[in-house]
Formats: sequence, C-alpha cells, structure tokens
Amino acid sequence: PYNVKYLDKKKRNFKIQIDSLLKDFNQALSTYIPDSEISTFNLTGTVNFNLTQFYEVLEASNAVHQATGGAFDPTVGPLVDAWGFGEVNL
Repeated sequence: PYNVKYLDKKKRNFKIQIDSLLKDFNQALSTYIPDSEISTFNLTGTVNFNLTQFYEVLEASNAVHQATGGAFDPTVGPLVDAWGFGEVNL
C-alpha cells in the first residue's frame, strides 16, 4: 500500500495517473517482477526499452561508475540475490 498526498486547489483526483506511473516504474525497475525490464536485462543481458525509467537509471549508473573509476558498481545482482531481495518464485 502507499499514500500520496498533494495540494490541488481544483481538488482534482490524480489517482489513475499516479497508479499508472507507479505501475510503469515497477515494470521497468522491480527485481520482484520476473518480466520487468531490469529482470529481463539481468537474465539475458539484453532488453527492449519500452519504458523510460530503466534506460535512464542504467545510463546514470554507467556515468557514476565511470566517474568513480569503477568504485561504484551497479552490477549488484548477485548481492541482491544473496540478501534475499532477488528474483521471486511465484
């Protein structure tokens, strides 16, 4: 569950738009969703970027990796799995 609060003088309801944004974000970046873009990338090394979020995060991760001389390593999949936050078997 989540709770989003916002101030809108026109008292519009943005629930549908917020739900859509969060659904897209999850489908792009959730390691809990087996067919998310990041899960597909982690399994195959390739992905068709249908959503913008994963590509932007991947590009930013690469920039930080380069800027830190490799000290920042975005390839933490095995660590995520070891801590029990990786692929979920449904």
